[in-house]
Amino acid sequence: MVLMMVTRNFEEIAIGETEEYQPQVQEKEIPKTHFEKIKILLTTNILDDEFTFPNPYNLWSQETLTSRSFSVAVSSFISNLNKKNDNLLDEKEITPTKTISKTQVRFVKFMLLSYLIIVLLHAMIRGLDYENDSSLTLSAFHTFDLHSCALDAVVFFVVGRMHERPGIDSLSFILPVLLGGWFFSAMTEWSWARHNVSAHQIMCEWPTELFIFVFCGLSCIGFSVFKHVQYGWRDGILVSRFCEFGATFVVFVLPTANDPFYQFHHWFATWLVGMHLNQNYWWSRVSMALFWGVYLNGIAVYGRDSILGCKSAYYNSEQQKCLMLQEGDINSEHEWCFNPEVFNETETEAKTFFNQTEQELIDEGILLLSYCEAGPAH
Repeated sequence: MVLMMVTRNFEEIAIGETEEYQPQVQEKEIPKTHFEKIKILLTTNILDDEFTFPNPYNLWSQETLTSRSFSVAVSSFISNLNKKNDNLLDEKEITPTKTISKTQVRFVKFMLLSYLIIVLLHAMIRGLDYENDSSLTLSAFHTFDLHSCALDAVVFFVVGRMHERPGIDSLSFILPVLLGGWFFSAMTEWSWARHNVSAHQIMCEWPTELFIFVFCGLSCIGFSVFKHVQYGWRDGILVSRFCEFGATFVVFVLPTANDPFYQFHHWFATWLVGMHLNQNYWWSRVSMALFWGVYLNGIAVYGRDSILGCKSAYYNSEQQKCLMLQEGDINSEHEWCFNPEVFNETETEAKTFFNQTEQELIDEGILLLSYCEAGPAH
């Protein structure tokens, strides 16, 4: 008996010592470095990519329907339809809440963010008195360009695989977009940058500063292309990406590229290239954001001008049987556009003039190039 009591006491002491001296591991929070804090700040979404809301189908539950005299028949009808076709409702069983998918939320974010930045750039560029189209108002944008820009954004979102990318409304995407939108207009304030990209301008009028700037810009673009090719080959997606780029080139560029009136607007160039910068790395995301910012700059500052210029306007007017071109209501500073002061306002003469000025434009370009190569003495 005494032995049993002593043994029990020893067991209690042992257990007590075990509980008392058992080491307690406390997880210490490792302080974040400044780089980690900045990374979190830049990559955190303003809004979540998923939204949960009350299921509206609950309003048509059995309890609600049976509370009225005619509701029994309606409830039975809905139940029978649900049994025959499970796709009538989003879920077989009505749940209290529903969740919008990440793809849908990111698409809405992208569309709304793009629209707000267009409005912001429209006001900011004019407030800073940078070069802009003074005739482009927000009302004109909504009337003439909003529909086409929405389609541009849909194609950019799908081909750019933005539904797979988090952070559309994070600072890591918004800041490069704003930078691209501002920087392209800020360049117009540099006197040495006020030149066009044409054979005559490049060979005759481009200053040294512009050549250096273009060289640096092309070097950055070349580095980005190299990285996309390198990682595309490593990830096994290079062939599919080349096929996508070829398909978009055939659809959007090839039909009009050989037209003498073709104008490679910067909104079109950055839209076409930017959607293919869709790899899931930070440098690819930043490149895409910069290109999208330049696209939004073109829309907000100059409007979504046609890549065929006045030729497109004339074709649309002719097809729609509009009288404004024939009556002289539209003029342009470009000599190849329709100018009623040059000829009589008849449809036949308008077509003849249009074809003549097209050839004259080509000849003039050749003559200017020859003049530049030969020098002023000739």
